[in-house]
Amino acid sequence: MNVRSSREPDLDELADLAIATQDGDRAALGWLSRAMQQPVYRLALRFSGHPIDAEDVALEVMLRLLTSLETYDGRSQLTMWVYTNAVRQLLRTEPRPAEIAADTDGATPTGSLLCLSREQRLAYILSDLLGFTVVEGAEISAMDRAGFQAGLMAARSTLRAQSGRADPPAPDAAQCSHATDTVWERLVAAMPTHLGAA
Repeated sequence: MNVRSSREPDLDELADLAIATQDGDRAALGWLSRAMQQPVYRLALRFSGHPIDAEDVALEVMLRLLTSLETYDGRSQLTMWVYTNAVRQLLRTEPRPAEIAADTDGATPTGSLLCLSREQRLAYILSDLLGFTVVEGAEISAMDRAGFQAGLMAARSTLRAQSGRADPPAPDAAQCSHATDTVWERLVAAMPTHLGAA
């Protein structure tokens, strides 16, 4: 199984690994961690708007995911579980410098979503960039459907109103690969006995 292929891993194909980790399978935990890190980093990058901030946020989210893996019961799709927990953790993180700067002076990097509130940003990311339905997005973000849809409509309206704004560029594959390697190294350093570096 090659989870580092050019294709983003289908987390639902790896749900059995999540169950295996609950039985103490360290190899399964390693494979699952590797599979989760790129989707988590991409979500963090879109949310935080800055690669260095995204690495820090992705590490926080990954640590939270791995330490709460015992709550995955196999009844829901692993993708939904990962994004639900990741989004909730993102909302709990302290705003990073790029986000604070965007809030205070209104200036955002080209293609950035930082002009949106956190909730609007997540609605737009989940729906328009990651392809979740309104029902799935509302479930992931723990919002009612009407609230999620209102946030999504407000995000779209704000983004359309920005003069000359192009859709946010997709994260560069090489950048994501390097960043996820950095996140992985930091993750192994934080959890050495769990991820085999002890």
